[in-house]
Amino acid sequence: MLALNSLSPAHADGYWFSNALQFGNSFGAQFVLDLLVAGLALVVAGLVRHRKPIYGLNLWAVCLVVGALGVIGISTLTRRAGATSPGYLQLTPFATLRKYVHDPADLLIYLAGNVALFIPLGFFLYLAVRRWMLVCTALTVLVSIGVEIFQLPIYSRSSDIDDVITNGLGGLVGVVLAWIFLQLLGLWMPRVVPDEPRLGEPEQQHQPHARQAPGDRRPAFAREVGRGTHHQVPQPGSARNDYHENAL
Repeated sequence: MLALNSLSPAHADGYWFSNALQFGNSFGAQFVLDLLVAGLALVVAGLVRHRKPIYGLNLWAVCLVVGALGVIGISTLTRRAGATSPGYLQLTPFATLRKYVHDPADLLIYLAGNVALFIPLGFFLYLAVRRWMLVCTALTVLVSIGVEIFQLPIYSRSSDIDDVITNGLGGLVGVVLAWIFLQLLGLWMPRVVPDEPRLGEPEQQHQPHARQAPGDRRPAFAREVGRGTHHQVPQPGSARNDYHENAL
């Protein structure tokens, strides 16, 4: 383990917001700020919930993605409350997890915290795009890698490859839950409107129910009614009508 920020004094941080948001000696203030950011994202998402998708992205879900990123930033890019030791750089996969094996309580806290933190990001990211499960999961992993890089100069924060692994697992869980949610929603709620065009797909024009023949100026519903096998009414002067007249 390499302590890259061990030379930083206890009162200094790598970023102004990390130095400003020290949260005292408890996580209470940090938790309150997380709730405020999440609540603001929910309010904005509710205001734009009826807006049409832009480039195939659902705006309300994009707002929740931004809120999830804000909660992740507040929780990971600020100083630990009451921290007295510098962080470290750990690049050996599963080394931190093996360290917690002998303490099930700490292992559960470590896994629950790192996995649960990224579940909302994966969930709302897939709801925003509604496709590309692997791409959405990869984006959550990239966010985790970015967090670990930005944590390097912050006193008391550690950049750990195991954090990336567990964060990526949380993102995958969120994506799978969002996919299941959409599948259940499709079963419970019948579709009464056509799907919105997805990202990268051209808008589909509504096709008429019946193909219009050349010179046929009737509306679509009239053409639809006229389809099928029906007995034709003989017209005056037709061969069939002349036959019936001669038979009489």
